[in-house]
Amino acid sequence: AICYVDLDNFKPINDMHGHEIGDQLLVSLAERLQDNSRNNDVVARLGGDEFALLLSGLSTESEYAGALDRILASIEQPFYIADHIFFISASIGFTLYPNDNNPPDTLLRHADHAMYHAKTQGGKQHHLFDLQLARISQSEQEIKQDVLIALKEDQFKVYYQPQINLKTGDVIGMEALIRWQHPTRGLLMPDDFLPIIEHTHLINEIGEWITLKTFENIERWQVEGFDFYVGINIAAYHITDTNFINFFAHALTDHPNVAGDKLNLEITESAAINDIDKVTETMKACKTFGVTFSLDDFGIGYSSLIYLRKLPFDVIKIDRSFTRDILTDSEDLAVVSGVITLSKQFKRAVIAEGAETNEQLTKLKSLGCDYAQGYGIAKPMPEEEVSTWMKANHPFKFQ
Repeated sequence: AICYVDLDNFKPINDMHGHEIGDQLLVSLAERLQDNSRNNDVVARLGGDEFALLLSGLSTESEYAGALDRILASIEQPFYIADHIFFISASIGFTLYPNDNNPPDTLLRHADHAMYHAKTQGGKQHHLFDLQLARISQSEQEIKQDVLIALKEDQFKVYYQPQINLKTGDVIGMEALIRWQHPTRGLLMPDDFLPIIEHTHLINEIGEWITLKTFENIERWQVEGFDFYVGINIAAYHITDTNFINFFAHALTDHPNVAGDKLNLEITESAAINDIDKVTETMKACKTFGVTFSLDDFGIGYSSLIYLRKLPFDVIKIDRSFTRDILTDSEDLAVVSGVITLSKQFKRAVIAEGAETNEQLTKLKSLGCDYAQGYGIAKPMPEEEVSTWMKANHPFKFQ
C-alpha cells in the first residue's frame, strides 16, 4: 500500500504557537508513525505536514485499511509539547499495488488524489484510490480532447429526422441530430459523448456548430423548394450562457434568407427549470427573432403545470417511452391522451416522438395529436439524403 498522509488543520498550530512548536509536533508525529509501522514498512516526510507510507506484507485491502485505522487512531492521541496539549487528526489516501499497476511516481500521485478525497469528506479518515473511476475520468478527458479535434477536422455530421402533420401528411419540420464519424471508433451516437461534455463550454461549441450547419442546409433546401423548420437540441449549459442570444442574433443576420421561424429550439424539462428565470428571459428574447421552442421529452421529467404556464414553449414533445406502447399499454395510452388534451388547453402544439408503425400513427391521429416523428416515418438521415426523401415522401402517406 502506497499511502499519502496529510494532517488536518495543522496550519493554525504553526500560526498560533510558532514554527518551533510546529516542528516539534512534526517530529513527534514522525516518531509515532514509525512506532506504528513494522520493520519492512517505510515512513517518509515529503514536506510540510505531508508524509508518505509504504506498507507491505499484508494480503487484502481490509488488512491495509485496518493498519491505517490504527495509524489514524495513534495520530489522534494527545501530543504533549512545551506545556501544551495538542489534538490533531489526519487524512490518508492510499492505493494498492499491483492492483494499481503503475510506476512509483504515479502510485504516489494516486494516493495523493485519494487523500484529497478523504479530506473533502471531512478528514480523520482514509480513502482508497478508485482505479476504475480514474480510468473513466481519463477516458472522459480523452473524449474531450477528441471533441476539440473533431470540431477542427469536421468529423461531426448532422442527421435529420422528419416531423409530419398527422392530418395532412405534410413534412412540417426536421429534427437535427448530431453524429460523430470518429476516425477509430466509427459512427458514434450522441449518448456516446454528449453526456461527458454537457456541462462544459464544448457543448456550446457543438450547439453553435450544429446551428450554423443547419442554417446552410435550410438555405439550400429553400432554393430546392422545400419549406420546413429545423429543430435543434439545446443543452442547459448552453441556453444559460451569456452569449447565447447574441450568437443567434448574429447567425440570423449572417443568413438573411433564413427566417427566425425556420428554427425551433428544443429544450428538455430539466434544462428548462435548471435556471427557470434565465431560461425564460432567453426564450423571450429569441422569440423576438421569430424563433420557436419545443419542450422536449415531456413526461419523463418534472411535468409541472407551473412550467407549462410560465415558460413560452410553442410545442410539447411527448417522450417516445410513452408513444411506444400506446397500442398495448392502457396507462401509456392514458398519459399520451392526457398530454394531448393538456397541450391543447395550454394552446400548445404537440409532437409524439417514437412513432414506429402505421398503427401508432393512426392512433395518434385519432387522439388529436398534431404532429409525429419516429422510425414509422423515417430514420434520421444524412443531410445529403433529405432532398431525395422529401421528393419521394412529401406529403407522407401512412394509411
